[in-house]
Amino acid sequence: IKGTINDPTLFPMPNKAHGSIYWTIERSLLEALVPVIAARAIASPNILLDGVLGVVLVLHSHMGFDQLANQSIC
Repeated sequence: IKGTINDPTLFPMPNKAHGSIYWTIERSLLEALVPVIAARAIASPNILLDGVLGVVLVLHSHMGFDQLANQSIC
């Protein structure tokens, strides 16, 4: 064993092959949902906002369920 109990934990560098980009995209979709839902509540009969909300919500849900399945299986 190298080091002592008082040494700081070394975290791995972000790596595209290990999911850092996937996590960034998922967080970005989540952050995009907040203003889209707020805008949708204000301008209710807007077709463009309905389409954007539908696409972003489906993508976010798909990515979230995929991660849930990967974590519970692996």
